[in-house]
Amino acid sequence: MALCKSHRLISLFIALMMISLCRCDSVLTVTEDEDVTLEFLYPCDSYKVTIQKANGLPFYSSVNQDVRGLDLPAYDVYRFSVSHENCSVRVFISPVKRGDEATYICLAYRSGITHIEFTRVRLNVNYPPGKVSCTFKMSMDVAVGEWLPLHCTASVGTLKGEIQCYQDSKRLPPHSRLVKAREMLQQNIWVVREYPVFCCSSILNQHKDVCDCRDFTWNPLGNSSQTKAIVDPCPLTTPRLSTTLSQTKARKFADTQLIQFEKLQKNMESAKPIDAKEAPKPLAPDRVNHLTLKLRQDLQ
Repeated sequence: MALCKSHRLISLFIALMMISLCRCDSVLTVTEDEDVTLEFLYPCDSYKVTIQKANGLPFYSSVNQDVRGLDLPAYDVYRFSVSHENCSVRVFISPVKRGDEATYICLAYRSGITHIEFTRVRLNVNYPPGKVSCTFKMSMDVAVGEWLPLHCTASVGTLKGEIQCYQDSKRLPPHSRLVKAREMLQQNIWVVREYPVFCCSSILNQHKDVCDCRDFTWNPLGNSSQTKAIVDPCPLTTPRLSTTLSQTKARKFADTQLIQFEKLQKNMESAKPIDAKEAPKPLAPDRVNHLTLKLRQDLQ
């Protein structure tokens, strides 16, 4: 027990020293929700290898891995995995989150002491702005015709971002420039009264399609229950609704064909041609019923 505590104290002391004087062996920079692999090489004659995040306790140990697994919070265990072979430890993180940003340290133990050569990997995690929220007042003194300014904000990310809004599948014009105030992005957007509004944040010059822009939704009818129902800015692109739309068009087409067929049959029955020999013979009743039934089945 005393030996275990001394090892932990040594690990913490060395970690603090290495972070304060850190020249990391490698630096990786990724974007949040990507995958990343951290690789640590160590002397092959080491009897024990541990991996820790910054000055925390080791979350991986080559000695008791099979018994305890990774010593991580429950919400991190499913994202981290470790492979250990050929004097190398690889930590795979999928997906990376901004809280994973840190200096990761590999400590190699040999003959009961810590090896003087450490492997350190610095992981930097970039992330876009946060989700957009918007507010405005239905005031005539700020309205221009049917246009109203919508005030939108989003938390700042490490990546430069922007705010965009859509109505009727069209990008809305800005009422003011995008500004950064402390840790928030702010911008006013012109909106029209008649259509639902969908707003979102995105990485600068990486515009989101209207179908993916749904951080904020406003219903001009002012009914909160209806606002909650508007969750998809382009519902006709979903497979179910696309199928429904196709079926509706097909039914309308078949219905039109049926009406035209019935009109044609009536015209043929009531027509009085000059030369009876050249007149087309009307279809027999059973043939008419058969074709009518077939067309009606196509509608279903």
